[in-house]
Amino acid sequence: MGWIKRVLVVMVVAWMANMVSKMLKEPPLPVLDPNPWWGPGEPQPEDISINRFEINFSEKDVKDLEARLALPLRLTPPLEDSKFTYGMNSEALQKIIHYWRHDYDWRKREAKLNLYPHFKTRIEGLDVHFMRGNAKVGSAKNVKVLPLLLIHGWPGSFVEFYDILPYLTTPQKNSNVVFDVICPSIPGYGFSEGSAKQGFSLLETAQMFLKLMKRLGYDQFYVQGGDWGSVISSNMATMYPKHILGVHVNMMSSNTVGTMLKLIAGTILPAGTVVDKKDEKKLYPFWKHFSMIVRETGYMHIQATKPDTIGGYSQTVKFTGSITTSVRYYAENINRKAYTRKLDDIPCRVPAGLAAFPQELMTQPKNFAAHKFYDIVSYSDLPVGGHFAALERPTLLAADIHQFVNAVEKRSKVM
Repeated sequence: MGWIKRVLVVMVVAWMANMVSKMLKEPPLPVLDPNPWWGPGEPQPEDISINRFEINFSEKDVKDLEARLALPLRLTPPLEDSKFTYGMNSEALQKIIHYWRHDYDWRKREAKLNLYPHFKTRIEGLDVHFMRGNAKVGSAKNVKVLPLLLIHGWPGSFVEFYDILPYLTTPQKNSNVVFDVICPSIPGYGFSEGSAKQGFSLLETAQMFLKLMKRLGYDQFYVQGGDWGSVISSNMATMYPKHILGVHVNMMSSNTVGTMLKLIAGTILPAGTVVDKKDEKKLYPFWKHFSMIVRETGYMHIQATKPDTIGGYSQTVKFTGSITTSVRYYAENINRKAYTRKLDDIPCRVPAGLAAFPQELMTQPKNFAAHKFYDIVSYSDLPVGGHFAALERPTLLAADIHQFVNAVEKRSKVM
């Protein structure tokens, strides 16, 4: 009977090897409708004009906001010493609302928002908003101007990029590049119109933003993002490698089969076997990181399942009216359709720059990220900073972008 057991073991091992081989096989690129219509009703002729847009809310809108803020608060006191463990601390919320009631000057903020030129153009039935930061070379010598698409996430917007733009659009020390920066609003966010139809997700955004850049005259460009912007950026680089000169992200998440197997192996094997010891804290202890993700992403679950419910409650204070359309993005991206597209398992082969900030929600060592990004030109462990890197640490992020792009440009000259 011993030989039967051996045969069975061989058969099981062979079956498992075959399954792993199938899982590791590179899937084909998903096919998108090249000319979808996300606007209301039936498709209409496309208006490709690009029009200036000024942020200018009416006095009626401002007074409406003031009236809503003036409503009496009915807040439940926080539990003693709970801080933010149970969610928004009502004492902190009172301070925030006091600031908005008495100190916040909308017109002053509106003037600042209009420091950079804004535009709108219609793509696939939606009005797409974007802000431009034009390169200012001045008297600098041997500086190359390059296009850069800068993409935000949730609950962010183009406003995240105001402090970083000066470091990208003007010559910097030890850099031979400067950028013409395009900062679009994801449809459904800020001043970009939300989809009227179901199914507008990350890949559809990637296709739309490629059309935007082409319309602006950029057939090839660099792309950078954090949060949703990091996924849109990597999707663009994966789907349209001929158009992306390089991709830089400050939130990395390689969810390939190889990464998952390596993650599991790292929980079993001795420290330093799978991950360099200096990088182990990024992933391990695994259950500590996993429980943190579960604990801090309750918002993601409700937004991925019932976005209109939370959106409706959040409309009590509004200007752009985009909260519902922005949280719907979770429902469109965290579902069966999104997973069956298997973008995580399709390699990104364009030059990649990865910036790991220590307080980021999720980050990975270089040898994990390499399962998605096949050409990592730079991987940086930054000393401080978190999820909203462009807003929190603009000088650090800008310097890392410059370093990456200079490395890619230098390499392309050699090649």
